[in-house]
Amino acid sequence: MTPKQHAHAISRFASAALPADARSRRELAGVVTLIDEGLRDDAETAARATGVRELIEAARNEHLAGLDADEGLRALLVPWEEVALLVGEMHARVYRRR
Repeated sequence: MTPKQHAHAISRFASAALPADARSRRELAGVVTLIDEGLRDDAETAARATGVRELIEAARNEHLAGLDADEGLRALLVPWEEVALLVGEMHARVYRRR
């Protein structure tokens, strides 16, 4: 798998685990906005405070469970921010469809 494929796989696990309530979606959107604006430290702080980072790392662990050592290393190198952006994109599309 490529790093991009790992990012998409992890984001699918994270998206499935994201609570469906409006608050969780707003918190994710806030983190995504900070990432988009290049405010990495603020995004990291917000992601930890809101549980977004924990959600992504739990999703990464779930993805890692099915990988061998080499693929696992590639998955570990995927930045959490990339996954957060993908999850935000997934949920924005779902929200717009409603």
